[in-house]
Amino acid sequence: MTWFGDLSIYRSLLLLLLFILGVSNLRRVLIMVTVCMRQWTNYDVSPLAESTYAPFVSVVIPAFNEEKNIEQTIQMVLTSSYQNFEVIVVDDGSEDNTSFIVKNAFIGNQRLKVLTKDNGGKATALNYGINHAQGEIIIALDADTLFTQETIARLVRHFETPNIGAVAGNLLVGNASNIITHCQAIEYVIDQNFERYAHDQLHCINVVPGAVGAWRKNALVAAGGYSSDTLTEDADLTWTIQELGWRVRNERTALAFTEAPHTIEAFLRQRYRWTFGTLQTMLKHRKTLFKNSTLGWIAFPGIISQILACIVTPCVDIIVIITLFVNGPDRIVSVYFAMIILDFVLALFGYFLIQAKCINLLWIVPQRLLYRPVMIYVILKSLWSILVRHEVKWNKLERRGDSRIDDVLVNSVISSNPLPVLLND
Repeated sequence: MTWFGDLSIYRSLLLLLLFILGVSNLRRVLIMVTVCMRQWTNYDVSPLAESTYAPFVSVVIPAFNEEKNIEQTIQMVLTSSYQNFEVIVVDDGSEDNTSFIVKNAFIGNQRLKVLTKDNGGKATALNYGINHAQGEIIIALDADTLFTQETIARLVRHFETPNIGAVAGNLLVGNASNIITHCQAIEYVIDQNFERYAHDQLHCINVVPGAVGAWRKNALVAAGGYSSDTLTEDADLTWTIQELGWRVRNERTALAFTEAPHTIEAFLRQRYRWTFGTLQTMLKHRKTLFKNSTLGWIAFPGIISQILACIVTPCVDIIVIITLFVNGPDRIVSVYFAMIILDFVLALFGYFLIQAKCINLLWIVPQRLLYRPVMIYVILKSLWSILVRHEVKWNKLERRGDSRIDDVLVNSVISSNPLPVLLND
């Protein structure tokens, strides 16, 4: 018996937690292996210019108090290499100068429409813009997100295949400047884009990002447009159109750079909304879990395992520290550090996929020590809110307008093309 009590209890608990994390990591590894094996078979490395498919596209930008970002966002869209498109800005009852800035900055531009409406939330703003859109392809773009010149073209090319209902782009952090934003940059590469790339090959993409996603208008109409049932309207719509039989693809070279929260407080508000909205989406589409589809057999368990991993990981960290303090290094500690190495290897592979600077992987250390424990608070708070049916509001974040496009990264992804775009439509 020690000051910590019977260590066998801690060891048994640690073994159980390590087993849970091991199963979760094994699932991820199996998905990556599946993707790599399919890369050796069907792929397309043809240049973008070879395609003659060029449908009319409507880029819809919902905006609420976005005076710091909106001009730069629209300007980047208008410099697109894709020519057959219009831009629709929907001012959702802004209390600042959003509409004034847009109208004055782009006077006489025939491609741009500015619509105003009473505040009703992002889903209603998107639907309002879609109702006024002329394009057969709708691209949703957040007002704080910057497109590259080829983003639209790389999203649109997939719709030449008739059963494609939506295409997800590759969203990256464009304002990595402190520990909070750097940790989010790691998360965007690994936990979002990396896994979405794998889920693309298994026909079970969880979400087409609201910041960079393209939709076939017929699919949107069939789904009833964006819904306000959840706080993650993009995830809700992604599940809905797949349940209707449409295929959702991922295009990793369709790059977009967004403004991530700068402070812990802002980060907590955003992730609380995301997590709560994800749980809402899971409950709304829970019947999918029992259907014979990869959406139910892979996507659903995947979300659950990620939630469990966020809860379990900090507990494992604490118990390992206790074990090291009392017993020193042993087999359990060795297994723990082996899992950390596995995390790093998967992160390295994720960075290889998008040709990012691997020096950024150094931020994995503070992310694991500081970032993940914060997420346990977010998840537990979200679960409690779901159980007690607490009403959660959007809680819009304060913008600084400091998102920028990483030209070095863009050129690396577009020009090197180390991994081909798979054609499994």
